[in-house]
Amino acid sequence: MRLLRRLRGALGMSLWWTLIWGVVGGALSAALAAGMGLGTPESGPVLRPTLFFIGVYWAIQGFIAGLVFSLLLTALERHRTFTQLSGRRISILGAIGGAVLPTITGLSSIVVAARVPMYLPLGLAIGAIGGGLAAYSSLALARRARAIEGGSDPSLLGEALPDLDGAALRSGQRPSTP
Repeated sequence: MRLLRRLRGALGMSLWWTLIWGVVGGALSAALAAGMGLGTPESGPVLRPTLFFIGVYWAIQGFIAGLVFSLLLTALERHRTFTQLSGRRISILGAIGGAVLPTITGLSSIVVAARVPMYLPLGLAIGAIGGGLAAYSSLALARRARAIEGGSDPSLLGEALPDLDGAALRSGQRPSTP
């Protein structure tokens, strides 16, 4: 039963990250295409399906990143509550999850084409930054939901999101659990 609950949580996190990464990645790709002048009538009807598939790529990256993040979180932070989790550590786990797909595609290009693809550094940077931001926001959202469940006023951000940087843990204090 415990394994089923963890798998459901990992799937839920992956689906949430799929939605966010697909929408944000698709929107950023559309903005980039418009900035490069690709959204003009002269570019033809090819642009819309291309942007759709770019959004699908970002959604797949979000699913994989969310799944890896969930597995790392389950393995490394299993015995901590939301208030005990450090925002920095969660962001690092998210960055690792976000860098997985660019690493796999880059390594496969190295093996198949025997050269380092030019997109690899940018892909790793975008994946790591996106994963870190997604993980940090997921922790903040979970803490906020927990505060609302506990009857706290969600408008008090300091109460809803206690100790995001883990200062109390570093100083040796035990954080209070809601």
